[in-house]
Amino acid sequence: MTGPYWTTGQTAAAQILLPLKDGKVVLHNAGTGSAQLVADLAGWYGGTPAGGSEFLPVAPARILDPRTGTGTGKVARLAAHATLKLKVTGAHGVPATGVTAADLNLAVPAPSGNGYLVAYPDGTSRPGVYSLNFAKGHTAAGRALVKTGTDGEIDLYNAGSSPVDITAGLLGDYGVYPAG
Repeated sequence: MTGPYWTTGQTAAAQILLPLKDGKVVLHNAGTGSAQLVADLAGWYGGTPAGGSEFLPVAPARILDPRTGTGTGKVARLAAHATLKLKVTGAHGVPATGVTAADLNLAVPAPSGNGYLVAYPDGTSRPGVYSLNFAKGHTAAGRALVKTGTDGEIDLYNAGSSPVDITAGLLGDYGVYPAG
C-alpha cells in the first residue's frame, strides 16, 4: 500500500486502508526528509456480525458536480466556510434505506485558494478532522468513506479561504448486514 504523496511544505491527506500486523499498522516515510504524521482511525473491517455493514459496489457515477448542477440542481461554487448537503441514498443504485456509509472519490478542481474539505454525516457535529486538503491552483482528489446521516445525506464543509467546486464520484455504499 502506498500514499499519500506530498512535496516539501505541503499538507496532504488521504484515506487509506492498511492491513494489521500483530494488531498494529506499520507506517513508513520513504522520503528523504522528515515528515509530521497525524493518523485518525475512521473505522475497521472485521467479519460481518449481526448489526454490521457490508460493501455494495455500484457502477461508478458522478453524483456531485456544481459546475453542471449535478447533485444540487444549480450551478454554484461552495462558498468559503459553507456546508453543502448531498443526498446519497435512493439514486445511482444506492438503496433508499439501510445505507450506513458512502464510498466516494472527492475532488476540488483548480481551487482559487488554500483550504480543506470536511465530509461527515448530516445531522451530526462537524468533526475536527478533514477529508481532503487543497492548495491554490492545484487540483486535489482523494477517497472518502463517509457515514450517512439518518436522512441519507452527507455534509461537505469548505474550510477554505475562497469558493470552490467540489465533485464527488460514487464508488459504492455500505448497507446493514445482511443486505437484502
